[in-house]
Amino acid sequence: MTNSGLRFVDYATGYSSRADVAARRSVMTGLAQITAEVNEKNAEELGTEYFEVDWHPAARPDHQAWQGKVYSKEELHSVCGLGSKTGLSGINCRHVYYPFVPGVSERLYTDEWLEEQNRKEAETKEWHGKKLNTYEQTQQQRKMETAMRAQRERVRGFQEAGVDNDEITIAKCKYQAQLDEYKQFSKKMGLPEQCERIYQDMRGRVAPSKETYRKYAAEAREKYGSSSDLENLTKWGSSKARQRTTEKKNGKKPVEKSRNPDIIKVSKTTITAKPNSITQTENKKGGIDRNYYDADGRQIKQISNNDHGKPKQHPYGKHGEHAHDYQYDKDGKLIGRPVRELTDIEREENEDIL
Repeated sequence: MTNSGLRFVDYATGYSSRADVAARRSVMTGLAQITAEVNEKNAEELGTEYFEVDWHPAARPDHQAWQGKVYSKEELHSVCGLGSKTGLSGINCRHVYYPFVPGVSERLYTDEWLEEQNRKEAETKEWHGKKLNTYEQTQQQRKMETAMRAQRERVRGFQEAGVDNDEITIAKCKYQAQLDEYKQFSKKMGLPEQCERIYQDMRGRVAPSKETYRKYAAEAREKYGSSSDLENLTKWGSSKARQRTTEKKNGKKPVEKSRNPDIIKVSKTTITAKPNSITQTENKKGGIDRNYYDADGRQIKQISNNDHGKPKQHPYGKHGEHAHDYQYDKDGKLIGRPVRELTDIEREENEDIL
């Protein structure tokens, strides 16, 4: 999916997820539903209409109310929401229900034990001024993992687009700071790290060397003084990018547009054009696309100041502004146009249309 350039999956409800999140959710939901079908078949063979729903920690609040108890088949629907998208065996639900034979089977969880677990999970721990219960802690952990996958994608996008090496290094250091904060959060909350969720993108090693990270983090810390390296590096990276852009504009370094200062206005975008040129198209609603071509006249990038009327596929910037990097196979055939956030340098260079 992502190799084809797809980054988000849109649902009929209007909800949108990153492709990797949607794929994992689909697989996990499918496994739970297959298990449910097997257990219903087992219950039929045992001649019972009753089931025991299992228990797991950090269940979503509406599931916490009914997990760990015994229900009839009808109650699985009326109480636990079996068959609905948000109920038992619904989207992203990890609960399983097993056949239960009254008078023979013994419950795995007593009511007293369940009440004690609910009490413990209602207790909160503080993180950056916010008090989080167990469920909220796991949700924060998921947000951190999603942010790290996005940052890993950003680093690879920068590398493929050939942006400034210093900017790539800062992006790597920001990722390392995210990873460090994730480990600190997990330890403080008493949660196991689930790094497999981060590395499921199969992008390989993204983090910088320890020496490079220490150097960049120290410089950022000295300038901004926050106790959070992630916050320092985020601010420092933006500052350095603006500084580099200013130097380029003052003639100390060539900018990408200096290869051809005259942007060529065209009626439509083409995959090939004059070597080292930049073309520009404008639609009826005022949206502008700038197309960048390499020394062979092959398009390598497109900068857009809008979301093409598809905000869910382009959730970037203030107005949906984004970049597409063009990817080709060994035979020169276009195989993808992955979308990404604009770099600070690209924003500076295209500020007249943003």
